[in-house]
Amino acid sequence: MATTKHISPEITTLTTEDLLVLRATRKFKGAEIEVFSSSGYLVTSGKLNKRKMIIDFKNVRSGSYLIRVKKGNTKKEFSFRKE
Repeated sequence: MATTKHISPEITTLTTEDLLVLRATRKFKGAEIEVFSSSGYLVTSGKLNKRKMIIDFKNVRSGSYLIRVKKGNTKKEFSFRKE
Protein backbone atom coordinates (compact mmCIF):
# COMPACT_ATOMS: atom_id res chain seq x y z
CA MET A 1 0.00 0.00 0.00
CA ALA A 2 1.36 3.43 -0.94
CA THR A 3 1.54 6.24 1.61
CA THR A 4 1.74 9.94 0.73
CA LYS A 5 3.47 12.34 3.10
CA HIS A 6 3.86 16.12 2.77
CA ILE A 7 7.33 16.92 4.14
CA SER A 8 6.93 20.63 3.47
CA PRO A 9 5.07 22.77 0.95
CA GLU A 10 7.96 22.08 -1.45
CA ILE A 11 8.45 18.31 -0.98
CA THR A 12 6.02 15.37 -1.07
CA THR A 13 6.85 11.68 -0.85
CA LEU A 14 4.99 8.58 -1.92
CA THR A 15 6.25 5.38 -0.33
CA THR A 16 5.71 1.69 -0.83
CA GLU A 17 7.53 -1.18 0.86
CA ASP A 18 10.73 -0.75 -1.18
CA LEU A 19 10.36 2.55 -3.04
CA LEU A 20 10.35 6.20 -2.10
CA VAL A 21 9.12 8.63 -4.75
CA LEU A 22 10.23 12.16 -3.96
CA ARG A 23 8.43 15.04 -5.68
CA ALA A 24 9.66 18.60 -5.31
CA THR A 25 8.77 22.07 -6.56
CA ARG A 26 10.97 23.84 -9.08
CA LYS A 27 12.76 25.47 -6.14
CA PHE A 28 14.48 22.12 -5.42
CA LYS A 29 15.31 21.16 -9.02
CA GLY A 30 19.05 20.47 -9.04
CA ALA A 31 19.15 19.72 -5.30
CA GLU A 32 21.48 17.11 -3.83
CA ILE A 33 19.79 14.04 -2.34
CA GLU A 34 21.60 11.93 0.29
CA VAL A 35 20.35 8.77 2.00
CA PHE A 36 21.90 7.74 5.32
CA SER A 37 21.43 4.58 7.39
CA SER A 38 20.52 4.86 11.07
CA SER A 39 24.23 4.42 11.89
CA GLY A 40 25.11 7.48 9.77
CA TYR A 41 26.53 5.56 6.79
CA LEU A 42 25.92 7.23 3.41
CA VAL A 43 23.90 4.64 1.46
CA THR A 44 23.47 6.60 -1.78
CA SER A 45 23.41 10.11 -3.14
CA GLY A 46 22.32 11.82 -6.30
CA LYS A 47 21.04 14.97 -7.89
CA LEU A 48 17.40 15.88 -8.40
CA ASN A 49 17.68 16.58 -12.14
CA LYS A 50 13.94 16.82 -12.59
CA ARG A 51 11.20 17.44 -10.03
CA LYS A 52 10.77 13.73 -9.25
CA MET A 53 13.20 11.05 -8.08
CA ILE A 54 12.61 7.39 -7.26
CA ILE A 55 14.84 5.86 -4.58
CA ASP A 56 14.85 2.05 -4.54
CA PHE A 57 15.33 0.45 -1.11
CA LYS A 58 14.96 -3.14 -2.37
CA ASN A 59 18.59 -4.13 -1.82
CA VAL A 60 19.15 -2.51 1.58
CA ARG A 61 18.51 -3.90 5.05
CA SER A 62 15.35 -3.22 7.03
CA GLY A 63 15.54 -0.20 9.28
CA SER A 64 15.30 3.57 9.36
CA TYR A 65 16.93 5.85 6.82
CA LEU A 66 17.44 9.61 6.80
CA ILE A 67 16.85 11.38 3.49
CA ARG A 68 18.44 14.81 3.15
CA VAL A 69 17.53 17.24 0.36
CA LYS A 70 19.90 20.22 0.00
CA LYS A 71 19.96 23.15 -2.37
CA GLY A 72 21.95 26.26 -1.52
CA ASN A 73 21.22 27.24 2.08
CA THR A 74 17.95 25.26 2.17
CA LYS A 75 17.96 21.77 3.69
CA LYS A 76 15.05 19.40 4.35
CA GLU A 77 15.38 16.08 6.18
CA PHE A 78 12.90 13.27 6.68
CA SER A 79 12.92 9.58 7.42
CA PHE A 80 11.96 6.40 5.57
CA ARG A 81 11.38 3.10 7.35
CA LYS A 82 11.93 -0.16 5.49
CA GLU A 83 10.21 -3.12 7.13
